[in-house]
Order: sequence, then structure tokens, then C-alpha cells
Amino acid sequence: MEAAGDGSELPSAKQAVTRETFTFRVRKEKLREAELVDGHYLLRSNQMGEEPAVLWERYIRLTQVQLTQVEAAFKSMKGELGIRPIFHQLQRRVEAHVFVAFLGYCLLVTLKSRLAAYAPGLTPKAVLEKLGKIQMIDV
Repeated sequence: MEAAGDGSELPSAKQAVTRETFTFRVRKEKLREAELVDGHYLLRSNQMGEEPAVLWERYIRLTQVQLTQVEAAFKSMKGELGIRPIFHQLQRRVEAHVFVAFLGYCLLVTLKSRLAAYAPGLTPKAVLEKLGKIQMIDV
């Protein structure tokens, strides 16, 4: 068995973990320090007239919705738009790539909402496939 340096003992790599081979003790001073900061969260708002509990509930609900929307956006960008990671060497190129990807996503969301209103049976992917077959010829 190995000593962990705080009165605890750990079993060796090939030894089974049992009550005899593993012991521990709680370092109360460390636990008190952790409890002092445990569960504290600072939320800053410009809405001074609201109760803090109400603001917190709104924040939690909004955060969950936004996380779901962000995950859906990335899934859409990878799937429907076919955007894949590209490794750039310069910061301005990274920013340009993110900007172009975001514009593409904005157009996709706009297309989805327009299709939902005017052509509920169509998907953005189907429309993009049809538009991709159009060819222009200058005569």
C-alpha cells in the first residue's frame, strides 16, 4: 500500500480496492475552504426592479434554450451546409472563415423559415439541390 501524504492509504496498481487496502480521511480545513465558494454564482443584470430569484430562473431557462439552439446550429452547419473544419494559419483567416460559415447558417435559417411559411413540404436541402442544377450561360 502507498501513503497518499494526508493519512490516506492507496492500494498498489494490482491490488484490489477493499476496506483494508483503501483508507482516507477528510481534511476539514480544505473542506471548509471549498464550502465557502461552493454554489456561489454571480449574475449581473441591468434589470434592477426584478427579484434575484426571478432573474436566475429566466437565465437558467434562456441558457438551456440557447445551448440547444447552438448545438442544433453546429449540427446543421456540419450536415446540411457541409462545413468542415479548416485549419488556418492567420487570425484574420480564422475570423473570415467563421464569418462566412455564420452567414451561410443565417441564410439556411432564413430559407427554413420561408419554406415553413410558403412551402411546408420542402426542405432546405432539397431546394439547394434543385438550385445547384441551374446553370448560367452568357450568350
